[in-house]
Amino acid sequence: MTEPIRTDDQPRMPGRSYPWAALIVLLMVEAVLLFLAFVPTPHNGGDNAGYVALAHSLLERGEYVELWDPAEPPHTKYPPGFPLLLAGLIALGARTWTALKVIPFVSALLAVAVTFNLARDRRGWVFGLVVAGVFGISDALVYHASWVLSDLPFFVFTLGGLWALDRADKEGGGAGWVALGAAAAILAFFTRSAGLPMIVAAAGWMALRGRWKALAVFGGTFAVLAFGWWARARGLTGTDYVGEFWLVNPYEPALGTVGFAGLLGRVTQNFLYYVLGVFPQGLGGIRGPLAPPLGLVLTGLAVAGWALRIQASGFRRLGVVELFVPFYLGLILLWPEVWSGDRFALPLLPLLLVYGFEAMQDGSAALARAGRERRDASTGEDSDLDPGPGSGRDPVRESPAAPPRLAWLGVGLVSAALLIPNTILWWDTVDWVRSCRQAAAVGGAFACNGSQWTEFAAAAHWSGAVLPEGSAVLSRKPRIFYVLSGMPGTTYPFFVGAELLQESRRDGRIRYVVLDRVDRTADAYLVPSLAEMTAGLCGMEQWVADAMMSGTQLLGFKDGGLAGGDAAAAPDTADGTAMLDACPDDFLAPAPREWPAYGSSSTIPLLSAVP
Repeated sequence: MTEPIRTDDQPRMPGRSYPWAALIVLLMVEAVLLFLAFVPTPHNGGDNAGYVALAHSLLERGEYVELWDPAEPPHTKYPPGFPLLLAGLIALGARTWTALKVIPFVSALLAVAVTFNLARDRRGWVFGLVVAGVFGISDALVYHASWVLSDLPFFVFTLGGLWALDRADKEGGGAGWVALGAAAAILAFFTRSAGLPMIVAAAGWMALRGRWKALAVFGGTFAVLAFGWWARARGLTGTDYVGEFWLVNPYEPALGTVGFAGLLGRVTQNFLYYVLGVFPQGLGGIRGPLAPPLGLVLTGLAVAGWALRIQASGFRRLGVVELFVPFYLGLILLWPEVWSGDRFALPLLPLLLVYGFEAMQDGSAALARAGRERRDASTGEDSDLDPGPGSGRDPVRESPAAPPRLAWLGVGLVSAALLIPNTILWWDTVDWVRSCRQAAAVGGAFACNGSQWTEFAAAAHWSGAVLPEGSAVLSRKPRIFYVLSGMPGTTYPFFVGAELLQESRRDGRIRYVVLDRVDRTADAYLVPSLAEMTAGLCGMEQWVADAMMSGTQLLGFKDGGLAGGDAAAAPDTADGTAMLDACPDDFLAPAPREWPAYGSSSTIPLLSAVP
């Protein structure tokens, strides 16, 4: 049997061990905190609707395709792990945003649990309780616990895999822990492609431990599955997600690929973005002038703790966590800047705390040892020798009691610096959630996002009821529009020009366009383009939720839509006027169809037909 490899030679807190009782209490408190801060409204970024649409595709078609796009292309960007989780929940009867949010909510609790276990195994249950407690109320975790996104499931698979493999070291190399860690690593990758560093770290750990059989099984399984996913993307679209990694801007492929100088600039910009902004905000909820110094302190302590671990363990005894951190950090630093965000830093946040707190403990212990050595040198004693019986010295009492006290003082101060602003931010979130629930009960699921989103959702719901079957719509958020209306569509081009707008229609199915105000994109690109073709437009319907604003319009494209017109007759987002003729009757369905109402706790329209 392989001997267990200990990389933890540091003193633990004295006293009996109560790991499970501490974890249960921690999770009960965490559940209350997350419930009170639970946001009922859907996320308005579009990814959540995209995941729901993919889950719907898996259930309805048995295919992984973009049903929200009129062309129904195969989806090759996001691995299918999270949509499969949603599909399973939908198959069990979940039909509402609240029901689907069970996955991120439970994932947040599991995230706290695996953080506790990982930290406890390194320094004891009190250490685990402090790390998991600080992370549990962090702005990043509380925020993501309310959104139907893949971030927290990915976190659980990643940190869970790290904990399992780390546990394999401490359990004498148990095969069960290795198998669990390997499975979690593969699930992390197929939840998000950013799980690749976890694959590399797990494989590297197996190689360093001489677990060649486990490495062969793990590597072979992953290679088959990953090659199948990659070959599917290449065969169906001729591109793959990894190829986008090297683009200057994945959303503007025409800019080309990034060079060496561009990569250096990208790394620098991402490093400053994460260290000075994301880390202090994600862990402490701190923005403004206090964020950069806090970020530097957190990062500096974490780097010191990681370096001390490397020094203590040696290359052959490197832990899987120590391997994972530089690989994952390198990935997000090389990530295109437009993709960067706190969601990608989530797996690093609790590890910043672990390494930072370890650095305080190890640093205080080193200071205490140096002080004892100077004291012993002055008295002629040798502190490295057992004084033996009758010496008048008690080696237990003289073990470094002062260093842990000093270390825990530092841990307490840093924890307080993070807990206090996070608690204030959490309280503000609870207050906002209370008003959000009231607004959603009156104005619908998107009411918390503002009147512009209430109008957009109303336009989608109206379209689902009265537009002809098979219609398609241009809009700013086509995935959200599809989930609410059942009508596929695409995003209008972010360029000015009637020809480009017409080209974006692709075929005759796209006969409509939503002139929204969810952001300034429509004013910047859509309005000038429509001004060049007003003779080819007709008016469908208009929604005004705020009398001080222009409202949202649904327009139709008539045949010969490139015909010019009076620019003054273009849809005017400044005062809401639209000098357009009403669309002909054939722009409407012969008879309105039943289309369900929606709210944060009522059926998502797209899922109403799921048996």
